[in-house]
Amino acid sequence: MWRVAPRRPSDCAVPWATAEPAASSGVTASGAGGHKLRIALVSMSTGRAQLEPQQQKQQPRQAGVTAGGATGSSGGDAGGAAVNFRAAEFSDLLELTGPVFAQYAALHGYTYADASGLMDASRPASWSKILAVLSALDAYDWVMWVDADVLVTNTSLPLERLLPAATAADASQQPSGPDFILTVDAAGVNAGVWLMRGRGCAWCRAFLARWWSMSEFIRNDVTSGKSGDNDALIHMIATMDPDELAAHVGFAPQCACNSYLWRSTPRTWGRWLARPYMMLGGLWQPGDFLLHLAGINAKKAYLKRFFREQQQRKEEQLLQQQRAAALLSQSQSQSQSQSQSQSQSQSQSQPQFQSQPQPLVLGGQALAAGDGPLKNNTGQQLWNARRLQEGRRYLRAARGRRWVWGWGSPHIR
Repeated sequence: MWRVAPRRPSDCAVPWATAEPAASSGVTASGAGGHKLRIALVSMSTGRAQLEPQQQKQQPRQAGVTAGGATGSSGGDAGGAAVNFRAAEFSDLLELTGPVFAQYAALHGYTYADASGLMDASRPASWSKILAVLSALDAYDWVMWVDADVLVTNTSLPLERLLPAATAADASQQPSGPDFILTVDAAGVNAGVWLMRGRGCAWCRAFLARWWSMSEFIRNDVTSGKSGDNDALIHMIATMDPDELAAHVGFAPQCACNSYLWRSTPRTWGRWLARPYMMLGGLWQPGDFLLHLAGINAKKAYLKRFFREQQQRKEEQLLQQQRAAALLSQSQSQSQSQSQSQSQSQSQSQPQFQSQPQPLVLGGQALAAGDGPLKNNTGQQLWNARRLQEGRRYLRAARGRRWVWGWGSPHIR
């Protein structure tokens, strides 16, 4: 289920120059003016924001977050139905994914914010992400929105690899790179994971205000599986002026920050046949940054299954490492024993020299007793060489005597 074709590292790289981590910390980047970027991760849970029926009746209707022209409200009977519909699918998901968000933010020096208290009950829950991000724009350089059904699967990847590099020497100058970063799947842009530039970005606030004002896309029908916020975003991107789109919007590869799970449905197969490379490039695989359960109904069951399979994978990897360590230690011990046996055999084959030198030519008693260098191979070789040399001398002397007496020939040497 989780195994797909491997991809190259360059396939998940964004098409713009990114902010490089600072040498001191290794996890933060320098923004305009040389300061370290302040980054916030924002999410919310519909189940956590839902109130009891008595509490909803006692709570008066009050103005919500007002930022950049976007105003939300909370309370009311009509809004409760919209929140309850979304709560059935996203209820308590943040209990599983939120701790991972917090751990990842603490590891890299970011801020994690649970914006469940900013839920606007007059619309489906997904629309409240606009209010949550608007509330954090003035306090941070970049704000990243993640749905509750998104899980961080690789905490070693910093967000600076997605953010554009700051080339402005002064914070008052216009920053370079996109102000709004999102991904595109086979169905279009996705509003589940995106990043937006924070303080100093007037375009960002105006864009979110326009997004919130598109009330004609709101879907309060309980039989519909859509909220309308993603459709509104698709419409805004499709109808945006090309110059504005090129100046402010950046499209990152899906595997960079918004990988999906494969779902064997007719719609998924149709999208795969239409755009196979895009579908395969967006499927999650081990090592990806985020896993987004987009389009999956039983999200909590999928998350629990994913956690269980990842735990089994870790246990298998640990067992393999232990087996490899045991084999390595066994091979090392065998090599040590072999080296020791070789050293012992070499020491036994070497001659045992005595303190007193022994003559190469031994007397009859020494030969009979078996003393001297004849006890080992080296001594035997020396003794044989000595005897061969003496034999050659004897033959030369004998030939000389035969020539003197006329028995030999001058050609015999």
